[in-house]
Amino acid sequence: MKQFVVIAILLATSVLASVAYACDPEPWHPLPQPQPDNRQLTVVKTGEMRTAPGWQGGDIIGYLCEGGQVEFLGWDTHSAMYWYKVRVVANQCGDGEVLPGTEGWLHSSQTSMPVNLSPFLGTGPNTVAQPVPEQPAQPSSTQPSSTQPSSPFQQSPGPQPDPALSSTLNIPDINFNQTELLIQNDSPYPVRVTWSGPESRTITLPACQTCSVYSLPGPSFCRPDAPYEIYTLPTGTYTIVAQFDTNVLPNRSTRNFTGGYIYYQCFYVVQF
Repeated sequence: MKQFVVIAILLATSVLASVAYACDPEPWHPLPQPQPDNRQLTVVKTGEMRTAPGWQGGDIIGYLCEGGQVEFLGWDTHSAMYWYKVRVVANQCGDGEVLPGTEGWLHSSQTSMPVNLSPFLGTGPNTVAQPVPEQPAQPSSTQPSSTQPSSPFQQSPGPQPDPALSSTLNIPDINFNQTELLIQNDSPYPVRVTWSGPESRTITLPACQTCSVYSLPGPSFCRPDAPYEIYTLPTGTYTIVAQFDTNVLPNRSTRNFTGGYIYYQCFYVVQF
């Protein structure tokens, strides 16, 4: 008899600490030519624009604010999360804003919706075009150290912040008593998620129309076009239960959410 079980990927990324990390950098994936027309995204959450993917990737170019417009140029994965290479079309920050034409990296949750990468990828990441000549994307041959983050753009760091703007840059305030949780449903079924703790809540994410049931061991990261929601919660310890239907064993976990972090939890179904 086949059984189904819900599996969860949980990550925490710091927006505060500057810490060393080790990874195996890979080239980013520029869009194939010719490029589709649906490349413009709206910034729905103020956040960092960086010279390389990852919360500690490269340097902070500046901040893109809610309401800004960016052009989607390519993508990369870092710590099982999607990052988008973009070019700024318009920004809403005022003094110290990242100027139109600047290229850099945004976390996918900062845009209006996860980009459906299927029109850009063909049959998978291995089918994408090679990096465009004017922006080579070569993995670094330098081994990660205890003090210097590794990045696929160490030899091509991209645009740097204007020193003249450093005193006027608008940096978003961080509430240490709250945390943010991005929940994603990488399955063909609706999922009901309940968390109990300092605040109790039940939400339902719709089914992913392009997702399927996985075989073991499951995916290394979830699909970027899977439905997701972002929630703000008081910090503390929570019990999280994800349920699909009576034929799927639920996923139950206990997590401690710390202020100043963005947590990512993705649920998918494995058949065995």
